[in-house]
Amino acid sequence: MTQRIYVNDSHFACCHGRIGPTGATGVTGATGATGPTGASGVTGATGATGLTGATGTTGATGVTGPTGATGATGATGVTGPTGATGATGATGATGPTGATGATGETGVTGPTGATGATGATGATGLTGATGTTGATGATGPTGATGATGATGATGLTGATGAAGIFQQFQVSENTPNTTGSSAIPITAVATTLKTITITGVAAGNRVWLTGIVGWESTTGNTAVQLRILRGATVIFSINQHAAGNNTFEATGIDHVDLTPGTGNVTYSLVALTVTGTASAIGAITFTGALI
Repeated sequence: MTQRIYVNDSHFACCHGRIGPTGATGVTGATGATGPTGASGVTGATGATGLTGATGTTGATGVTGPTGATGATGATGVTGPTGATGATGATGATGPTGATGATGETGVTGPTGATGATGATGATGLTGATGTTGATGATGPTGATGATGATGATGLTGATGAAGIFQQFQVSENTPNTTGSSAIPITAVATTLKTITITGVAAGNRVWLTGIVGWESTTGNTAVQLRILRGATVIFSINQHAAGNNTFEATGIDHVDLTPGTGNVTYSLVALTVTGTASAIGAITFTGALI
């Protein structure tokens, strides 16, 4: 509340000169912006009312001096009680719409409403272009094995296959067939070591002959020759040399008789020396197979 102090004219004239006549009221300026309300000052005590002096003659209105600087706003006095609310004035025109404020955070999604009734099916649209084929998905797990079906009827027996390659096998060997199991002298004269007979040989048959002879030189450097005879005919021979006396050697034979003839055919394993002398001491094996 603004504090007001009342003085009479004689008192004001005494100190400040008489007040001239009131000039004509100037045009009301535009209302300035309302300043901030200062704090309400404490209401001072009301002074005693002085005597009212005689009203002097109103002098001419002096030139209005420049407006002095606005004094500092006094402290706002204590706010008085609120007066009765005046009648509500007419609603002013709506001001321009302010700028839209920033969008607030999205609220929690409400519960899904009940599904509405299905509308009538619209007409089928045109078929769109076929899209590119997507990547093949992973192979699913293998399903369970189905039940085994009933066994089918047994097929017809096939034709009998050709006979095996070996139609007959013969062998002659020492018993036991070890080193020292024999002591057959080998000299320059042919000595028969083993004999076998292949029976029932037919035209076109062949005979596979194999064998091995373990021997020892008995007179220094020695060369032994092994032969295979069909009957009295030599069909295979091979030499083996031993350097020095009492040298142990083993000579193998391997031959196929392509023209054995027919019927029963006898084969002999024969040994002789080309140089020196030797002894067939074992093992000795001679085999024949009809093919």
